[in-house]
Amino acid sequence: MPPGYHHNKEFKLPDTIGAGDFTKLRYWDLIETRANDNSKTKDSGFWRITEKGRDYVEDRIQVPKICMVFNRRARGFSTDLVGIRDALGKDFDYPELMGFLI
Repeated sequence: MPPGYHHNKEFKLPDTIGAGDFTKLRYWDLIETRANDNSKTKDSGFWRITEKGRDYVEDRIQVPKICMVFNRRARGFSTDLVGIRDALGKDFDYPELMGFLI
């Protein structure tokens, strides 16, 4: 398997976030899936963070707040931007989550 890919079952997501929600990050190019060689599944189940995803997690960029999706393809984005701190909300301590002080 190419480096950096992890199966979606390996991710420890809060109960409020479903596995399907996680994979929606692909529409913003924050994650990418490994090529799928199984015609019986939609994707391989293996994902990795992109360079853009790293920049977002490290609070260097913002992305459109809303993505319009049809048939599993991004069809348009809002002009409003959101950073990771905004997306995480008030219940998260970003420096603590990232393990460093900002």
